[in-house]
Amino acid sequence: MNKKIAILGPGGQYNHLIFRRIKELGYHAELMPLVKKTLDKIEEYDSIIIGGGPARLENNSEELKVVKELLLNEDKPVLGICLGFQAISLAYGGKLTRTQPAFGPQKIIVKEKNELFEGIPEVFLVWESHNDTVSELPKEFKVLAYAEKGHIEAAKHIKKKIYGVLFHPEVEHSQFGLKILLNFITLA
Repeated sequence: MNKKIAILGPGGQYNHLIFRRIKELGYHAELMPLVKKTLDKIEEYDSIIIGGGPARLENNSEELKVVKELLLNEDKPVLGICLGFQAISLAYGGKLTRTQPAFGPQKIIVKEKNELFEGIPEVFLVWESHNDTVSELPKEFKVLAYAEKGHIEAAKHIKKKIYGVLFHPEVEHSQFGLKILLNFITLA
């Protein structure tokens, strides 16, 4: 249990909760800003979580540049949560769509079982808090889960250990959230 997880946070309300959940699972975690100088510290960590944030990415091009550089230079497992998933998608050429704000429970359906959803039922409830959705995945990614309403909730890079979830597994209202975080940590 000596794995170290870097949590890169662009200022989202749940990033401290991600930190706390990782600690509850018994792992070392450090919450760091999503800025270029943070990338120099990443080497000492086993896996990376890119948390959420209140902004829209087209207004935060500096953060998107940091995510692109991170993904270009790292082979470690990466999990993007909410805005983090959106940033990963944009970094690889995906597209976002502005939607009505989504805040609250959402039923999701796992389309493809894999290591992130190992030991988790095909249908479960999660907590959402976002304004944009990933409307078009990059060609290097495949869909893992959809919302009952039809939008993409989770995806994975087809060759690398890069995952994204639109929902917030760190929030207590997300069923199996701790299990999803634990499944991700064990990939390192």
